[in-house]
Amino acid sequence: MTNPPRHLQRLYLKGPLQRFLNWVSSLHDLLNFKPGKCQKLKLLDLDQLKELRFIIMEDDTLPCLQKLIICLCSKLVRAPRGIDNLIHLQMLLLCDMPETFVLKKNGGQYRHLVHHILCIQSYKQGQLEEIIFHEHYTSERISITDENQQAFKDPLHVLVGLQIDKW
Repeated sequence: MTNPPRHLQRLYLKGPLQRFLNWVSSLHDLLNFKPGKCQKLKLLDLDQLKELRFIIMEDDTLPCLQKLIICLCSKLVRAPRGIDNLIHLQMLLLCDMPETFVLKKNGGQYRHLVHHILCIQSYKQGQLEEIIFHEHYTSERISITDENQQAFKDPLHVLVGLQIDKW
């Protein structure tokens, strides 16, 4: 397959991916999403891509992306370049990512790139470490659930950080 399917809405990539779709990338450490590609993709799940070091989302790519999940990509140390252009991105979910990648509170180096994302969640070994809601998040009720969408019996017991900007 040389080009992505026209109506692709969900893409799950799980490593180690010895052979990779050439329209995603021919390199093992780089994902480069080109302009005009994946126009209808709403969910992107990158899981266990242990050699992945860089993600580049060029202008006019992934315009419908609403949810980005990045898990167990141990060599990825910064937010994807171009993530600030994904204006419809509502949720960023990070699971077992290196400390250098997780977006630090109080003005971490790449925090400004994700300020437009309504909800950012960070998990470590299945435990919710941090959840951030930005100013445009509108919800009358917030429920904290695990990876299986099961509500925690005592969410404040497992929650390490909670930040709500301009509720």
